[in-house]
Amino acid sequence: MIQKLGAKISEWSRKWMPDPFIFAVLLTLLTFILAFALSDKSPVNLVTFWWDGMWANLTFGMQMCLILVTGSALATSRPVQFLIRELARIPRSGASAAGLVALATCVAGLIHWGLGAIVGAILAREVALAGRARGMKIHYPLLGGAAYMGLLVWHGGLSGSAPLQAATPGQEVVPGLSVIPIAETLGSYLNITVSLVLVLVITGAAYLFHPGEDDEVITVDDYSPGRKSEEPDDTELHATTPAGRMENSRVLTVIISALGLFFVTRHFVKNGFALDLNIVNGTFLFLGLLFQGTPIRYVRAVVEGTRSVSGIILQFPFYFGIQGLMVGSGLVQLLADGVIALSGPNSLPVLTFLSAGIVNLFVPSGGGQWVVQGPVMIAAARELGVEVPRTIMAISYGDEWTNMIQPFWAIPVLGITGLRAGEIIGYTALIALVTAPVFILALLVVPV
Repeated sequence: MIQKLGAKISEWSRKWMPDPFIFAVLLTLLTFILAFALSDKSPVNLVTFWWDGMWANLTFGMQMCLILVTGSALATSRPVQFLIRELARIPRSGASAAGLVALATCVAGLIHWGLGAIVGAILAREVALAGRARGMKIHYPLLGGAAYMGLLVWHGGLSGSAPLQAATPGQEVVPGLSVIPIAETLGSYLNITVSLVLVLVITGAAYLFHPGEDDEVITVDDYSPGRKSEEPDDTELHATTPAGRMENSRVLTVIISALGLFFVTRHFVKNGFALDLNIVNGTFLFLGLLFQGTPIRYVRAVVEGTRSVSGIILQFPFYFGIQGLMVGSGLVQLLADGVIALSGPNSLPVLTFLSAGIVNLFVPSGGGQWVVQGPVMIAAARELGVEVPRTIMAISYGDEWTNMIQPFWAIPVLGITGLRAGEIIGYTALIALVTAPVFILALLVVPV
């Protein structure tokens, strides 16, 4: 039943959902139409707002690229790979294998979403291969689905785009928004409760989803998961030229990593656990460099990781342009007034969550969604007296919730495991249904 549901969702997605860049273009045109119809600004002014907005927040765009690349480079380092191999030996049944992959992926995703996406995929592959060696029947598509479930918790973790952007001094996405410390968003009772419950529910569901002994089990034998040799290239080990020695110098790696991590440590000693995008990216950059061992290995890991950031690079200027157009034309306030008319102080967080889930289907990026939706919902929250941190987390939860039916960020998982989107989306879509009440109930009753 679950596999049939996944096949239907995948078929619908292929037919009706074009590349996300098309949605960025369509949203741009729709915003132009609304701004022209509802504001008194001239077409020339509207084009100017749009053009200026496209280039106004490129720092944020670069930060989003680094979020993915630094996490990916850390995930492929030898210490992390060793930990994954050790974890892969633990399961003693197909159900426990699925539960382990889901749990590890969620924990990694809460630490860093890029780390979660890569670690989950590699762990799913290694668990399946280790299980095969021991004669275990493990349903491989479920492992792939479990490997993607970290994207259901990531926005409540240490790399959450909206909370970190709101905590970054000088942010310009939401005009007039003062710095919101992560203690009020990621460290709130609301987020801690939601994150813990989600991890338990996801892990338990993955365990229960596994087919029984008498049911059909699709094993890793039917696939060819990607697996690169981890043996170092001889040219690295025997570099004789000055350039080769510098590229493979562990001394250089240790020195530059120590400098970066010294600053990070000093920051935490002085400021406590105060995170922003720069601190998160810097921490993972220098940890990844240190764990990769040599400069050239880190370079290669980053090159591999950059294959997944093309969507961010292409789409973000258009999201920034939409934001500039909405703010300059006054459309933000008009839309906020519309949201206020449809909701009240109690219902706004739930409405924000549901609308964010819908927006994520068309803007499959937490950072991009914050750019587009953040100004509107924050303005509405201010008017209705709703806590701004609760609204930020409602946007975050909606974004991560429908990741389970929007396979945009599943590309690394699919590439590493060799699975197809339709083979995992049935499991992840069911998880989305199961966890929706968790988000809604928490937004209604759990204090910030």
